[in-house]
Amino acid sequence: MSLVLRMNMKKLHLNSQFTRYVLVGMINTLLTLCVVFILVNVFHVNILISNIFGYVIGLINSFILNKRFTFESKDDSLRSFAKFLIVFIGSFCISYYCGKLFAKLSFEFFKGYLLKYNESYEINFSILLTNVIYTLIGFVANKKFTFNR
Repeated sequence: MSLVLRMNMKKLHLNSQFTRYVLVGMINTLLTLCVVFILVNVFHVNILISNIFGYVIGLINSFILNKRFTFESKDDSLRSFAKFLIVFIGSFCISYYCGKLFAKLSFEFFKGYLLKYNESYEINFSILLTNVIYTLIGFVANKKFTFNR
């Protein structure tokens, strides 16, 4: 088998696993965002509390789907969950603070260009940005640490 063909097959495997991760992530993100947006915008719950609650629900969903579907792990569930929890907490903290910082900087920069500035724009943009950062960190950490075979 040629080197190029082997490299393409390896990329296909990685892309397939990443595609499954993204699919699980989309389902999980939709679930998490629904919880967070409803808590923030309907029930006026603090953004940090809303994020924590949304991410905990997402955490359970994400662990089950990623263990069985994405990474097809046969590892001990308790040990895997402990590692998954470490990745979750680290990813959450990094993404939450980076998301808030980037959103604040972005809105400070674009504030003059907006016809009507509302603090809720910044909060909602922060929620979306936090999810993107969390997803990227989570894939790499879970692939290399949690479900590494």
